[in-house]
Amino acid sequence: MFDYLGFLSSLGRRRKLLVGFLAAVICEGVYGFSFYFTKTALDTVSTIDLLAWRFTVAFLLLLGLWKGGIANVRIPRENRLPVLLLGLFYPCGYFICETAGLQRTTTSEAAMMLAGVPVVAILLSSVLSRKLPAAAQVAGVVISLAGMAVCILENGWAMSFNGTGRRLILGAVVMSSLYLVFAQTQHVTPASKTFLPLFIGALCFDSIALVAHLLHGDVAELLLLPFRNPVLIGPILYLGAACSVVAMAASNVAVDMIGAGAFTSFSGVETIVTLCAGRFLLGEKLSAAQLLGAALILAGVAIANRIGKTLFSLRS
Repeated sequence: MFDYLGFLSSLGRRRKLLVGFLAAVICEGVYGFSFYFTKTALDTVSTIDLLAWRFTVAFLLLLGLWKGGIANVRIPRENRLPVLLLGLFYPCGYFICETAGLQRTTTSEAAMMLAGVPVVAILLSSVLSRKLPAAAQVAGVVISLAGMAVCILENGWAMSFNGTGRRLILGAVVMSSLYLVFAQTQHVTPASKTFLPLFIGALCFDSIALVAHLLHGDVAELLLLPFRNPVLIGPILYLGAACSVVAMAASNVAVDMIGAGAFTSFSGVETIVTLCAGRFLLGEKLSAAQLLGAALILAGVAIANRIGKTLFSLRS
């Protein structure tokens, strides 16, 4: 079985940077299209049913990779509870907020607001560690928050305003930020850091969906969902396999290789991919104010993480 921790310790500084950059781009690129597949699936299925199938597929896939000797899932006893708790932030809290929010707003709006995750993570990290952020980080946070305010307060000059949808997306921002802050403290393999949260997600969403369908007396509808609605097979496979396994593992590799700060500097890739998918695949329109807000958010992320200084001061 592949010894990831041994591989990590054997890499030199340059190779570690290269692997980390590649993992970050793969992760953010895959996540960028997730909004499109989620939005199209929600036209046919409920939020909880989609999440239940998504995380069931993801968990079964990673379980198969583990049993087949491809994925190395090994979590020391002292790390098990913290990693399980990570699953409450991501995927449970995050995806309930994100998926429900996408039902009430557009992919473009969601992408612009979620681009602020890095600066919220910096704020939370500063609060929890009781350390003041650096001047560049403060400047980046202020600029990004200004961009988020522009996007939120635009109030539908070009899009329909839905306060509930935006509050839910803000909840997703907080959940993702909490996950980022605490995930980097757990020194286990990416597969291990992915496995338990996926298990928690599958258990959580499957339980909620099953109870809901039991109360309505239509459990068969849940169990046969993608077979009765073939249009859902593509989104479920993409969200379950590509996003919840490949991209999530890639994000953990990136954090291990280049650190959470440098990794979050790549969040602009996801935002750009999502905006392009919303514009060209879903026909969503973007106003000048929203483009300004997106630019401010991305600029703030770059400044807050001080890309150049962060990347080239990494330990080998």
